[in-house]
Amino acid sequence: MSENQGQEAVEEVKYAGFWIRVVATLIDGMLLWPITWLVRHILPNGWFDVVMWLFDAGFYIWFVSSKYQGTPGKILLKLKVTDLEGNRISILRSVKRFMFYQICILIECSFIYLVEISDLAASHELTDIMIGLVGVALGIIAAFTIIVGYLMVAFTKRSQGLHDKIASTLVVVRGNKPI
Repeated sequence: MSENQGQEAVEEVKYAGFWIRVVATLIDGMLLWPITWLVRHILPNGWFDVVMWLFDAGFYIWFVSSKYQGTPGKILLKLKVTDLEGNRISILRSVKRFMFYQICILIECSFIYLVEISDLAASHELTDIMIGLVGVALGIIAAFTIIVGYLMVAFTKRSQGLHDKIASTLVVVRGNKPI
């Protein structure tokens, strides 16, 4: 009798790499573009950002924590989001994962807003210069976090981005379960 008889075969996990995840994100963007266009033309300017943020949050949080375990782009490419043991993630974990994206985006938007404020100021008072410097610093932090956070997918053992590490999630090829 060999050593391996009676033991279940362990299937090797295939983690979703950087480029396939980029393609999944692009597919999601193409699917959401008509909705974004429609909402932009229906709602007054002040409401567009709020409504689209709420829609995006609901879209991503629900799809990732649902039985589908991923957005339409991930589903089409046969990928799914799991916890570290290969299970479907909870809605709270999905919120955590989504909110990390949003924090980076908010920092970057703050940078753009602060730079615009300082550019609009007619005088070069110390406060205007300070606002501009704070904006630049926030922008650098946001850009670094976003770039490094996403590039980590290409260089980590389990292809985890920073948002995956923070939320303790994996993106794997369907049919595979983490060991």
